[in-house]
Amino acid sequence: MGFEVVELYRPVLPAVWLVLLLAAAVVGAVWMEGLGGEGAVGRKRRVGVLGLRLVAIAGLGWVLSGPSVMDETAVERVGERGVTLLVDTSASMAEQDVTGRGGEAVSRWRALRAGWLSDESLARLREAGALRVVGFDERVRTLGTGTLDELEPDGRETRLFTAVEEAAADPAWGEAPPVLVVLSDGHDTQRGRDPAAVDRLVAQGATVHVAPVGSTDVSPGLAVQAWADADVLFEGQTTTVHAQVWPRGLGDREVAVTLHHEGEVVDQRRVAVREGAVAEPVAFEISPTAGGASQVALHGYEVRAEVVGDEATLPNEVDDAAAQQFVFVQVSRERMRVLLLEGEPYWETRWLSRVLRDDGQVALDAVYHLGSERRIVQRAEEEADLDRLGAETLASYDVIVLGKRAERFFPGAAAQRLVDYVREAGGALVLARGRPFDVTTEAGREAMAVFDAIAPVTWGEQQVAGLALQLTEEGAGSALLGFDELADPEVLTTRLPGMLAATRIEDERAASVVLLRQTAEGEAGNAASPGMAAVVQARAGRGRVMAVLTDGLWQWALLPSALREHETVYHLFWSRAVRWLATGGEFLPGQDVSVTLDRLAVRPGEPVAVTVSTRYVSPDFTPRLRVTDPAGDTHTLTQQRDDARDTRFRATYRSEIAGVHRVEVDSPDSPNLIAPDAPLTARLAVEDRSPERLNPAARPDVLTEMAEATGGRRLALDDVDALLSDLQDRTLARDVDPQPRYVFARWPVLALIVGCLTLAWWLRRRAGLV
Repeated sequence: MGFEVVELYRPVLPAVWLVLLLAAAVVGAVWMEGLGGEGAVGRKRRVGVLGLRLVAIAGLGWVLSGPSVMDETAVERVGERGVTLLVDTSASMAEQDVTGRGGEAVSRWRALRAGWLSDESLARLREAGALRVVGFDERVRTLGTGTLDELEPDGRETRLFTAVEEAAADPAWGEAPPVLVVLSDGHDTQRGRDPAAVDRLVAQGATVHVAPVGSTDVSPGLAVQAWADADVLFEGQTTTVHAQVWPRGLGDREVAVTLHHEGEVVDQRRVAVREGAVAEPVAFEISPTAGGASQVALHGYEVRAEVVGDEATLPNEVDDAAAQQFVFVQVSRERMRVLLLEGEPYWETRWLSRVLRDDGQVALDAVYHLGSERRIVQRAEEEADLDRLGAETLASYDVIVLGKRAERFFPGAAAQRLVDYVREAGGALVLARGRPFDVTTEAGREAMAVFDAIAPVTWGEQQVAGLALQLTEEGAGSALLGFDELADPEVLTTRLPGMLAATRIEDERAASVVLLRQTAEGEAGNAASPGMAAVVQARAGRGRVMAVLTDGLWQWALLPSALREHETVYHLFWSRAVRWLATGGEFLPGQDVSVTLDRLAVRPGEPVAVTVSTRYVSPDFTPRLRVTDPAGDTHTLTQQRDDARDTRFRATYRSEIAGVHRVEVDSPDSPNLIAPDAPLTARLAVEDRSPERLNPAARPDVLTEMAEATGGRRLALDDVDALLSDLQDRTLARDVDPQPRYVFARWPVLALIVGCLTLAWWLRRRAGLV
């Protein structure tokens, strides 16, 4: 790199003439002081000192005048900008609404593969510069050339704006933002339109070209989504099936929403729908029965939506493939078996046991330890063996409730039976009065050390009194605290009596979900100090643990007359808690064998994990697992388990056939576990429920807005030439404001000035002038 000296001065002082005036004055003073008068110093020495001073002064004057040089290359060259192709791989890209080169209808994805994503186009883009191909749907990832050959668009969601922003901010391209080319139908199921995202792209300097694909015409049709408030019930209970209708291309119509149960019409509602608007939701109340020989019955409901009107007035072509959805509900006739163990009786367990005994769907066994060898045993069934609380006895209960001083039932290492009951047998455990073991005793400390493996919190030693409850965000959404029919849950918890005392909570385990917190009365929890957990739930292995970590909840059962309207809150809380625990694990009440699917609704071709679980059954037990598809064909699944001691059998099932698939489990060699005439059943719905299918019409206007705002262009499906031309125009040089460099900013200049002054001082000192 060369330099060119120019007549440019940037003086440190306000003007060059001022620098020269000061320099002349200093030179005159030095001259008079150096040559004037006679002294003992010889004339030659005085001349030498004067010369050194003048050289130093001249150097300083030159420095103060600010002489500069400039780089002769006053332009910074910018290399070629990289190109990123952002390819939409969501399910809407499978819509066949593009006219191919032969005149036939092809999918949006195939149209892109024939144009922008053809081998020839990609090769030309690579020759023009660096190229990346990025696919996006619900996730964003880099695609290789080989990947494109095998890829089929099937993403459940489209996150268009997220993908564009991530690509624009990719540090791999360096300081120069890349040129982005979006190949999409314009869907974004996450944001729709996002002006703020476009503004951020403009601020980054990103250039976004777009190549929209797909038709804006909407094929008429309906989509319906349905779900039940509870998918597990006890006989005699009711629940609500909800349905939401999504119309498209129908104009203003009336739609009939019908609920079918095992093929028979149960109820029907009619709703008015308007183009571009979501219809009012529909609700059906159902009360299925157990029926049959099995203790657990599986009921299948189907919700269908149909346009009402004469055929002549209906659209010519209505796609109703998405206008139906299945909902499955299990009903158990078996009562929930609950075991309550209290080593130090108190009001809490007294009122809790009363609630459970009044519940007709609960069979409660209770043991109260009164010290020494005194015990009170209450049995719901005479055959209950409560003298030996071994693993087999514990496994016969759906829920176990612990009070205080549990070491009287499980001293020391015996607490491992509780851990195994939850983790291995899939049981549900309730800590009704906080820490269940007394750590002031040796047996309690040892038991607590074992029990800590499933404890939802870590307890301290300090006692905290006078506590007020606060509802958490998770608690507000929990069915356990859904008291909407009585009052707003948050208002309700503030009106009800506060808690008496609690052992301080030192830590909450990562898997714990806090429903209620407690703070000292008069204090409000905040993000920095939210208060201690008061009610918490957590999964532990195959089971669940719920803990009430405070003392005084029983006061909700003894409300004063001013709060009598809320007297059912205590009963509702505990009855819901027991049901949630008894039905939320792998086993329903009374079950020793269960079958579970990791999903009840999948898209065609998606795998489903099927698990047959057992608790404490014979190691020789081998279930038979079969699936009957909608066509009537039966498939026997191959099962696996980790080893001979594993109590779970696993299999995988997938099918391309849409409809309901029936899963059955029996055991011809163990009829005592599964009755031959009452196999365990489950159902699987294979259907396309992707939000991409609700309205697959292309949205080119969304893409066009993005391109116009960022200085990009709207390109055709085979217009690679236009992009290459644009890239060539954008390979420009950016002018850079030349910055002068001070010549004196180098060590030889400063060394000369300092050397002259130092030598002059040394000569004067030798002459005795200093």
